[in-house]
Formats: sequence, structure tokens, C-alpha cells
Amino acid sequence: MEQRISALCDEKGLRIKQFDTGRERIIGELTVLPITFRVYGLKASIIDLMNHILTQNINVSFVKISLIANEPNLTSPYLTLVLNLRLYRAV
Repeated sequence: MEQRISALCDEKGLRIKQFDTGRERIIGELTVLPITFRVYGLKASIIDLMNHILTQNINVSFVKISLIANEPNLTSPYLTLVLNLRLYRAV
């Protein structure tokens, strides 16, 4: 997943500031991996990244999505996306 997100961010001109994975858990017949990543870039590129993730056939659930303005001037086109998600895989 990290390689896939990295490639998407490179393609969209975004910079990854953080990529952390939590401890895998088995729930029923699924393995659940919590992932948190933080990317920085243009608002339009962040929206493209989110749309791309949504249209792909990836078994994820979004836990929390945060868009953070990096500057006091809210008209700046640069934002930080903090995305907490869970990746589901068959055991």
C-alpha cells in the first residue's frame, strides 16, 4: 500500500510527510491494518488523490480525513491531508 500511495503522490506532485502503519489485527476472516499518512501539496492534487483512491478497487475504510491549511492566509492553494484508514485483506 505504501508503494502504491507513494507512486500516486509522485504522479500528482504531492509530498509524503508521514506514512505509518499500526499493528495488524485479525477480525473474523479479515486482516485489518491501520494506516495513517500525511501529504502536502496543492488542493487540486489532494482532491485528485482522494478521487483516485475512491475509484480504485482497494478494500479500505476511511476513519478520519483532515485537510489542514498550512498558512494563516486561507486563500493559499497548499494544504496538508492527514488520512487515517484501515486496509482490509483476506486472512
